[in-house]
Amino acid sequence: ALLIGINSYKYFQDLKTPINDVNRLDKILKQKYKFTTNKLINPSRRDVLKQINKYTKTLSKSDNLIIYFAGHGMQKSQEGFWLTKEAEKDDDIDWISNNTIVRKLREIKSNNVLVIADSCFSGLLTRGLNIENNSINESPLEILHKSKSRIAITSGGNEPVLDGGGGENSIFAASLASELEKRSKAFSASELFLSIQKKVIKETLSFGIKQSPIILDIPKSGHENFDFIFNPN
Repeated sequence: ALLIGINSYKYFQDLKTPINDVNRLDKILKQKYKFTTNKLINPSRRDVLKQINKYTKTLSKSDNLIIYFAGHGMQKSQEGFWLTKEAEKDDDIDWISNNTIVRKLREIKSNNVLVIADSCFSGLLTRGLNIENNSINESPLEILHKSKSRIAITSGGNEPVLDGGGGENSIFAASLASELEKRSKAFSASELFLSIQKKVIKETLSFGIKQSPIILDIPKSGHENFDFIFNPN
């Protein structure tokens, strides 16, 4: 798992919770799900892409990969971007574009990759999927596990999202972490999503913000079939 948290920015307002969010998820994924994790705290664009490049060389089909990003997001020319610590408002040289992320996902050999993004405009990474009418959970988990998947769970759509609200974590990260902590049997990313979506909507509305998480397949990334499977130990 690659966990990226950026709370300190040179040209943007600092954020409160990304580092806490990354540390909490790091502990859960290592202890309960036996992931090997890499934490990048306030990395540069080069740091992030260098680590993802390593995965293109080292991971095999049997590996599962989670990429988690918590930080500022930006929209420009109908595309979403992750902003690294040195990002400037009027210069995109330190922004990481959706297109770059998608291209890297195509190069990674892992059958199953899940991107979780807690940032503004994170929904621009994806394309629409009506989860209610999709036969995501009709196949046994072992069949889904063998299918090539490239899925994203985002904290919101093409909109700003709330920083904080969940104690030391963002509301989205707190909901995600608590759900991962309490599970004891294998489950899919879509099950995880459904369990946190309503909670995030309800809690962000109490702050006067309508923030609706989404789950989608990532276009042009090599995605074939849902789903990403979590196996607690």
